[in-house]
Amino acid sequence: VQHRLSAGNVGGFVLCFALAVVAKFSAILLAPTVAVLLVWIVWRRGPVTGRVAVGLVALLGVTTWIAIWAVYGFRFAPSAEPGVLLHTWDSAEVNARLPAIAPLLNCIDARHLLPNAFTQGFLMCFAWSEALPGYLAGEISRTGWWYYYPIAFAVKTPAVLLVLLAGGLGALLVRRRQAGERGVWFLVLPVAIYGGVAMGTHINIGLRHILPVYPFVLMIAAVAVREIFDSAWRARTKWLVLGPLVGFWIATFGSVYPFTLTFFNQFVGGPEHGPEYLADSNLDWGQYLKRLKSWMDRRGVQRINLAYFGMADPGYYGIHGVLLPGARDFMEARIARPELPGYVAIGETVASGVYLRPEWRLFYGGFDELEPVAEIGNSLRIYWVEQWPESAESLPDDQLVCHRLLGDRLSRLGWQQQAVYHYRELLRHRPNDALTQAHLASALLDSGRMAEAEPAFQHAI
Repeated sequence: VQHRLSAGNVGGFVLCFALAVVAKFSAILLAPTVAVLLVWIVWRRGPVTGRVAVGLVALLGVTTWIAIWAVYGFRFAPSAEPGVLLHTWDSAEVNARLPAIAPLLNCIDARHLLPNAFTQGFLMCFAWSEALPGYLAGEISRTGWWYYYPIAFAVKTPAVLLVLLAGGLGALLVRRRQAGERGVWFLVLPVAIYGGVAMGTHINIGLRHILPVYPFVLMIAAVAVREIFDSAWRARTKWLVLGPLVGFWIATFGSVYPFTLTFFNQFVGGPEHGPEYLADSNLDWGQYLKRLKSWMDRRGVQRINLAYFGMADPGYYGIHGVLLPGARDFMEARIARPELPGYVAIGETVASGVYLRPEWRLFYGGFDELEPVAEIGNSLRIYWVEQWPESAESLPDDQLVCHRLLGDRLSRLGWQQQAVYHYRELLRHRPNDALTQAHLASALLDSGRMAEAEPAFQHAI
């Protein structure tokens, strides 16, 4: 559209915009991006005049509105059953997290201007994502980091693409007049707007949330390739530069295939160092169950202790054993104490502790000092465990209560021996903690150790 205002260009532009909005809620960020670019074209006296720009915005709005209704079957309610509606507006939590957007979308919903599932789904999606903690380079935060996406981009983007991106940006800066200022801004502004908004959110759970910047990144990188081809070098010399870059890029992906989700570039040491930087959808989304089952079959392993982060039921794939803490909410009722001695498989997202309570992070802390017997898909580590490993690292004073909390949880799982260990770890630092003494006494009593339970009860009293 910025070069030639034709029916084909306008139609493709409008269609792609509408499809993006119905495919992904975050595509709403295309609206301010398009607005800024249209203002830029009008101001620089491009092929789009002010009236045409207003007409394009209206066409975008109407087309997208119709597309949304079409996707939801032109039905307001999410179900054909009468009275079935989503009521996110009743949630004080959602309104508190999205104070600017929630009232507007609830007003739209109340007037039936858009399908109920679309408006309320939008609110639920963003409010839920804002509430999730983030993991970055060993740190866990509920408020996130403004530099999360720049770091994720830097470690997850292929090294060759980063080099070409730097070259392309340099070429655009040096030769912006030859490249055409409108063309430069159309490459750079979408990345700046989308990336800037992403950096201002608390949604720090995956590089996937900024994937829309990559088409523009690839086009900027292509500028560097064009510069190499347009240079005065002989043809053979050009391929001496591009050939190794292309070969290295192909080899990079070949080395990680088929575990492409776990890709990290060579600047940080590749996929094996990925868990040092990121977790969740950057690395481990529970995608390894089939390969875990194959590994179990090859080794003749009938049952396994699995700390699994994913939505599938391991039993569906024939994986039997014990689900350990870290499983999704719908599987929480099946969590049990591990069967030892035996194999323990821990997904990298669970190992990072990003979605675990502090006491469960303590529970898995001892595995940091163990060497796995196998690693599946760069995202699942398997250990042979005779006795559950305890972390050798001492907790700071303000976190010592995690020992009691973990002891309580293990006690409820019927693992009194391990609960006793953690109660005593806290009492080693705080011998007069009456509550912990009482819990220790109860755990000793439940495990039949009457002689030890009696003095613990007396000390608690």
